[in-house]
Amino acid sequence: MSDILKIGIIGCGTIGRIHAAAIKKAGNCRVVAACDIDDSAGAAVAEIAGLDTTSSDYRDVLADDSVDAVTVGIPNHLHAGVTIDALRAGKHVFCEKPIATTYDDAVSMARESKVNGKRLVIGVVNRFADSVNQIKSIIARGELGEIYQVNIKFKAYRSIPGLGTWFTDKKRAGGGVMIDWGVHYVDLVFFILDGPDVRSVSGKGFGRLARNPRAYKFLDMWAGPPDYSGVYDVEEYASGIIRTGGPFINFEGAWAHNINERAAHVDFLGETGGIRLDYGGGFTVYGQTDDFLYESRPIKKDSDFYVNEFYAFADSVLTGTPNRADIDQVLPVQKVLDMFYRSSREDREIEA
Repeated sequence: MSDILKIGIIGCGTIGRIHAAAIKKAGNCRVVAACDIDDSAGAAVAEIAGLDTTSSDYRDVLADDSVDAVTVGIPNHLHAGVTIDALRAGKHVFCEKPIATTYDDAVSMARESKVNGKRLVIGVVNRFADSVNQIKSIIARGELGEIYQVNIKFKAYRSIPGLGTWFTDKKRAGGGVMIDWGVHYVDLVFFILDGPDVRSVSGKGFGRLARNPRAYKFLDMWAGPPDYSGVYDVEEYASGIIRTGGPFINFEGAWAHNINERAAHVDFLGETGGIRLDYGGGFTVYGQTDDFLYESRPIKKDSDFYVNEFYAFADSVLTGTPNRADIDQVLPVQKVLDMFYRSSREDREIEA
């Protein structure tokens, strides 16, 4: 293998275009192939990456000897099958979050990575955000004292992505706002806290606002226009608690709800100080000295975490060094997602 990782992109939608642009900037990797069943999506990635041709069959990319690794950015229910095919074809894999629609599938993917001796990294991009890593260091140094509570909020007002498409079909997506947005928030908390010992999860998801899709009035829509002939059987609102051997974690998230409130932050409450992380942005530290209470906010802007993510992916493959988003590091988050959905179905707390 050369000192440049050659990557094939499987899935050229929005996330595929983001990946292609990040790979182009990373410096130690480049896109050499792309695949999508939508020719126009493939053409968009080809333009970013400077490719002459694309494919509509991912197996063409897996059969290409010039490809060292692939990205998997396709509907969630396809993650496991395509990733396992790629690992068996001798490719390293970068699979977008969530790992899969179920914990069992995620475990199978991890097993195939080990059996085939190929790296499997998950697209939990916040692990590569400067602000997240700064908070991790502050907490590790004990500057906030013992962290006893974490509060997570990820709420839009009236959105719901791709209403009636695979995004809102539980068989294909695995769930709604919790597996789409919640996975990012839970993952960054677990990363910052070095994987807390989960004891139980209790939560509930509600899919109420778009049960009659044509009657649903939305302010934001992404992942394509509504398909009113499609399925809507996922939660647009989720709340719950995660009991751990350390801090108590609660979360509340919504693609949509009937209060005009938007929130995207995580609060870490410690005995001597606290931090609020603004998702995708900076953070504020709250503390005290002998005479003062203070608030402090770093002025340095974050670097591009997608570029950081792909630089780290390529570096880990090229050098054989660990990656902070290796699948084994992310499996506990997938397990929490499974526990949340089981708790919601069974109306009870689920023990680990």
